[in-house]
This record gives sequence, C-alpha cells and structure tokens, in this order.
Amino acid sequence: MKNTGIVCLAAALLAPCRLYSGNGNEWDSVLERLASSYGEDLDPGQTVLLLEELHDNPLNINRASPQQLMSLPFLSDGDVEEISAYIYFHGPMLSMGELQLVPGLDYDKRQLLRQFVYIGPGPDEHGGIRLKDVFRYGKLEAVQGADIPLYTREGYREHPAEVLRRYPNREYLGTRVGHSLRLSFNWNSRIRFGLTAQKDAGEPFFEKRPAGYDFYSPYLFLQDTGPLKTIALGRYKVSTGCGLLMGSGFGIGPGPDAATRTGVSVRPHSSCSETGYLTGTAVQWGKKVGVTAFASSQLTDASTASDGSISSFKTDGYHRTPLEFSRKHNCRQNTAGAAIQYDRQGTAIGAAVLAEHFSRRLADGDGTLYGLSADFAIRRPRFSIWGETAANLRNGAVATLDNLLLRLPGHYDLTLSLRWYSPQYESLHSSGMSQSEVRNEYGFMASVKRGTGRLKTDCFIDVFGHQQPRYQASLPSHGLQIRSTASCNRLFDGTLKASLNFKAVQKDCAGTGGLEYMRTTRFKLGHETGGADGWSAKGQLMLNLSTFPGKGRSWGKAVNGQVRYSMNHNDGKGLDIYVSGCLFSTDSYDSAVNIYENGPKYGFGFMTLSGKGCRMAAMIKVGFRCGLELVMKTGSTAYFDRGSMGSGAAKLDSSHREDVGIQAIWKFQATEFLN
Repeated sequence: MKNTGIVCLAAALLAPCRLYSGNGNEWDSVLERLASSYGEDLDPGQTVLLLEELHDNPLNINRASPQQLMSLPFLSDGDVEEISAYIYFHGPMLSMGELQLVPGLDYDKRQLLRQFVYIGPGPDEHGGIRLKDVFRYGKLEAVQGADIPLYTREGYREHPAEVLRRYPNREYLGTRVGHSLRLSFNWNSRIRFGLTAQKDAGEPFFEKRPAGYDFYSPYLFLQDTGPLKTIALGRYKVSTGCGLLMGSGFGIGPGPDAATRTGVSVRPHSSCSETGYLTGTAVQWGKKVGVTAFASSQLTDASTASDGSISSFKTDGYHRTPLEFSRKHNCRQNTAGAAIQYDRQGTAIGAAVLAEHFSRRLADGDGTLYGLSADFAIRRPRFSIWGETAANLRNGAVATLDNLLLRLPGHYDLTLSLRWYSPQYESLHSSGMSQSEVRNEYGFMASVKRGTGRLKTDCFIDVFGHQQPRYQASLPSHGLQIRSTASCNRLFDGTLKASLNFKAVQKDCAGTGGLEYMRTTRFKLGHETGGADGWSAKGQLMLNLSTFPGKGRSWGKAVNGQVRYSMNHNDGKGLDIYVSGCLFSTDSYDSAVNIYENGPKYGFGFMTLSGKGCRMAAMIKVGFRCGLELVMKTGSTAYFDRGSMGSGAAKLDSSHREDVGIQAIWKFQATEFLN
C-alpha cells in the first residue's frame, strides 16, 4: 500500500501539464481558495456548502441590490458601491468584459465574480410574470448522490441481544450507505423552489423511518414578482448587519477578506446542512427604506439535563444510534424577528430585533431569548466604516464589531477591526468574525492587502483574548495570530503561492499547573501549471510545527499533488478526470495537516490528516448532450503507524479505508420535461 501511494503521488507531481481554464476546473480552484480563506480554521464544511449554494444560484448583476451583492464574501463594501454606481451611471452591463471598467475590481475579484453572477436584463426591462415564460425558460436540476464505504465499522456489525441490552448504542440503526436527493427549479432567479433530502451513513431509511430520508428541506423563493421585494417560504436563511445577531452561516475568521459588513439578506436553504436555517416565512419590501420580517417554527435537536432543561443544542445532524435518535426533534423552537435598513448614497443605517422561545427551559434561565442590534455603514471612494452592536436583552450582554477600510496609494487596502463580545452574550444564529464564536472574546485585527499586478500579497495580525474560562483554558486567556500569503503569476509557467500562519493560544498545562502558550506554525508552498490543452497540475508542500511545555515539539510534513484533464463542449458533452495523492507524517494531532480534495458537487473538500500515511483519490465526470452528468470518485486513506482507527461504534479494525462516491446530475429546461 505504501509503495502504491508513492508511485501515484510521483505521477501526480511529475506529469507535464498546463493550467486549463475550463468551467469545472476554474470553479474547483475558486472553491478551494474561498473555503480556505473563510472556513479553514472554523467550519470549512459549512463554508463549502454555502459557496456551492451561491454558485448554483447566481445573481443578475444588473438587478442585484447592494445587500444581495454583499452576500458574496470576497466583495468589500467599496466594491459593492463601485458596481452599483457603474450600473447606475452607465446602464445595465452587456457583457462580463465590462467588469474591467469598474474601479477597484482587480483581476482576481473579476474572476471570482464570474462564478456568482450573470448578465441579465436591467430593472426597466423586466415585465410581469407569465406562466408561459416560467415553464418555457425555467431550469430544473435533479442531483442524486451516494457515498459507499468499502469497509465496516464496529457500529455496522451485528451484536448479541444481551450486549445491545447493556450497550444499545454500539450498533447503528441503519446501513452504512449515505445518500441524498436534490430537486430544484430556477427561473431568472425570480422564482425558485425545490426539495432537498438526505440520509447520513448509519441512519435508518424506510425500514425504521416511514418517511424515508432522515432530513427534508423544502423551499419556495420569490423575488421581484410583485409589490413585495422577496418572499421566502419553507426553509430559508436571514442575515442582518455584520452577523452578530443573525449571520450568513459562513465560518468567518480574522483576515484581510473577513466578510464583516452591514446589510440584510434573505435566501433559501437548499443544502443538506441540518442546522443554521429557519422554517416558516420571510418577506422584504421597500426601496430606499427596506423592511424585512420573518417568522419560524421548527423542531430542533437538544441534549437535556436530568430536570428536562436544555444543556446544549445538537448540531451535527446525526441520528444513527438510539441515543442520537432520542435527541431528534425533542424541542420546538419558535423564532420571530424584523429588520429595517436605510441605504442611500453610500450611507446606511439599520436595526434588527429577534425573539426566540423554546418548548424546554434553557439551563441558565427560562426558554425565551430576546436580541436587538443596530448597524451602520459609510462608504466613500477612499475609505469605508461599518459596524454592528448587538445586545441580549435577557441579561444585557453586548457584542460589538467595528471596522475601518482605507484605500491607500499603490493599490493597498488597510483594514482595522475592533471586536468585543461579552461572555454572557448569546445568539444561536450569529456568525460574525471571531476566532471561535461570537461570545467571550475581544480582539483587534489589522490587515494589509495588495491585489494587483503579478505579485499579490496580504498580511494580517490579530491580537485576541477571552474574558472568562473556556474549553482547555480554566482561566482568562490570550492569543495572537499572524498570517501572510503571497502569489506570483506567470512564474515557472504557472502560479506560485506561499502562506505562513502563526498562532499562539494559552491553554491549561498539566506540567506547570497554569496557562501556557501553544504555538503552531503552518507553512504552505504550492505551484499550479497548465495550458489550453485541457491539462492542469498542482503540487503543494506543507510544514507544520507545534510546541507546548511538557509536550515538546510536534512536526507535521506533507506533500500533495493533483493532476486533472478537462474536455468540455458547448453542447453539454464533456470529460473530466482528476487524480490526487498526498504523503503525510505528523508527530501528533497538534501538527495535523489540512488538504483540499476535489469532489462531486456539494462534496466536502477539506480533510485533516494526522499520523503517518498516504491519501489517494481519483474522480471522473462524464457529461452528455441531454444535460446528464455522471460522477464517480474513489479514495483510499492508509496509515503506516496504526492497525485500527476510531473508537466505539466508529472503530475500524484496519490500517486503511476505501470509499466510493457516485452522483448523477440532470439539468434540463422545463419544456423538455413537459415534452
């Protein structure tokens, strides 16, 4: 197994190839870059799902409001202002090439923007809705996928009845195959509806669940269809301000591209994520003064104490064992809120209110939460100021975040951010900029970014602290993070990228009996090459070093390579072949390496690897003229330093594991289906 991994990795690193700008390859590169920037330290899986949602439902740039454009995490307030001003003064864009005429949009941002917007008619060119046009030009998509492990964990083995009577959670309730189904309809982004269903591996399907899938998510989303600006029914998401009260769901860590801006947005929840959404209705109306109101009632998972109160909310979405199944939908969550936003000539102010009631009592009080927030933004050509302050009305706890962006000569952007989150502040829907969560944290972040020319660089420093004890720190603690990245185009027939990330966080130390700094340094050096013949390749070297008193030094090393061939035609036919390999060696989990691996649509691309071993993967996509695309991916992870993996029901008595993923995607016009 080790020799096979070395041969595959060598082939991936040494194959002669050049960068290909095909749609699939370009989107995978964009997804990797954005997910690494916004989610690698927090929740990359959730970040990937949200980026896929935005990519699958692009905005008409000629009609998109500033709030809608602000949902794209890589655009700053200034970028949004410049795009809106260009369309206002010059009229609707006629082609993507006009993005070059928008001041402040560098090459990278223009390439990113192409993945999330399209050129459509302007506001005055839209007529009323005719059902004939909806059914003629509406686009339907069906996605069916399955993940098939080629191994058997302990939870899938049959156990004697007497063992299960004593340990009922040793055996999973369902099969080891996980699968999902997505059905969606989209007409000019004005009418969207669909249904998402998912069964995780180990969850029952029909035999113990009459409803079949474990999770269903229906939605209906109407935009610019009448007097109301937006109507959302079913599952949806709401974001207000900088995300302190109601967040977008992105895992936002400190950095030069931290998506902390004001605005109100409503969008449907079409992913398989079983948390972070509302169920009910939301409406938006108004132009100069926008008003948003929403109401939701849904069942949620919670862990309960002996007195029946909620000790914590269960957010992983797994219902594989009797214990996990007993926590499924054991609490009703009722939510209502409203937001108002005034935005005119580069100045915006807004406010939001939120009320939630749970059918069970919370551990630190009754079952009711109230929140209030106010946000502002001042956007000018040379600078922008924006921020939000939110309060938990039940206990008076406050969270505040304020930002300043200066556009300096030489295409430099300087961003300063100050945050203070009370230890008692709590909002279940927050996702503002933080090192961990929007509570029990304060910090100051400064970043500098230059995004033009061959050499693009950025650097930030974040000094933070925690007012009260937290996980692995029994006393108030402090920390520091410094990260710098650079990329150079047209170097060695490709692009060279390097990043250095240093982080020091105080944690409990058994050796000294107090708090000591755990210092982690992560270095990445990568190169991408390719050309118009459809071939592309990427190689990456990773070196990690972690130190902590009593543990000594922990080194992590990895080399990762990818090779891809893409051939696509305008009639929908295409072929995409992808092979990757990674050799890794880490002394402990503290120095684990993170890699990104291309996968099927909506596939989770980040993996954390520790120990000594190799990871190999191969994927093939075949597109047909009828709009059907078939995808198959296989992967293998082999460890050289252990004979088993995991523990409990997840234990696997093997040093390696293999899995297969299959997916079928069918895109077609509504008229094709009717005919």
